[in-house]
This record gives sequence, C-alpha cells and structure tokens, in this order.
Amino acid sequence: MNVLGLDIGFSVTKTTNSFCLLDVDEKRKEVGLVEPAKRFLRGEALELFRRLSRFYPEIKWVSVDAPLTPVRLTDRPKSGRSVDKRFSKGVFHSSQGGPQPGSISVPLQGWPLCEAGMDIVGKLREAMLGDYVPFEGFEKAPSSGVIECIPKLTQACSCPERLYASAGGSLVHTVSYL
Repeated sequence: MNVLGLDIGFSVTKTTNSFCLLDVDEKRKEVGLVEPAKRFLRGEALELFRRLSRFYPEIKWVSVDAPLTPVRLTDRPKSGRSVDKRFSKGVFHSSQGGPQPGSISVPLQGWPLCEAGMDIVGKLREAMLGDYVPFEGFEKAPSSGVIECIPKLTQACSCPERLYASAGGSLVHTVSYL
C-alpha cells in the first residue's frame, strides 16, 4: 500500500507545495520511501497527481497537511473548526506548553491555507486519488481516501508530554537536542 503525503503552501506562483510517497508494508510493519520529497506548483498539481496515480496504482491514502473541511466554504468562518477547538484545551493549551493547531478563522494564515488545501482536494478527486474522509468518517473504517494530517498534534500524541511542554510546544527544537 502506498501513502502520498502532501504539504500545502499558500502561493500559487511559487513552489511552496511538496509531496513524498511512502510504501507501507502492513505485514512486516515497515515503511519505505518510494518518492523523496519534491516541490511543485499548485497549478501543476492535477497533472502531477494523474501521473502519480498512473505510475503508482497502490496509492490508498493521501495525507494532506492543511486544514480541510467536508465541503468547501465560500467565506472565512468566524470561529475555528471543532477539531481546532478540541485540541486547544487541557494539555494542548498554550499555558501548558502544548502545541497549538492553526485555525481556519485566522485571516492571514489558517484561512488561505484551508482554501489552498481544498483546491488540492478537488484536484486529488479529479485525478481519482480519493475523496476527503472527514474526522467523523473514521468511525466507518474506510479503506482509502484523502485525510487531513495535523503534524503538531501527531507529534504531541506520539511523544511524552514533558518533551513538548519543555520545548514550548515545538518538538522541532526538542528532537534536535535528543
């Protein structure tokens, strides 16, 4: 099974997007690199995704590092998504040194990234690489699709609390000290 990882950027004129392709051997519990990270323009995304789909028919999952919504919103919401709110409390709260997810209600960061992510989701669908699976969709145990990845939360849930708390919510700095 292959997993396509996408890191989405804001710009439509610069190569601020990147992808890599992983091979997941479920029996041996191993992950290997098929395609190393490469940058691409958003305008080239559809052709790139079609090419990847042809060459790698085993792509089952696409993981997108951008805030996504089940349907494309036409206007920036006044508040963040429920997932953003849930992971801004308790051990994730900034007063606890927790990593903070972005919010799509932030006009200069979260909202443009959400719009860019939704553009990419449309191109993935057109290239037949899958449909978006919202967080609520995991209850049905889908076998493939497009999912949102929230790296800060993945790091926080994968590491002992003392590591990210002592780093002020940033594991990038903590990992370099280990």
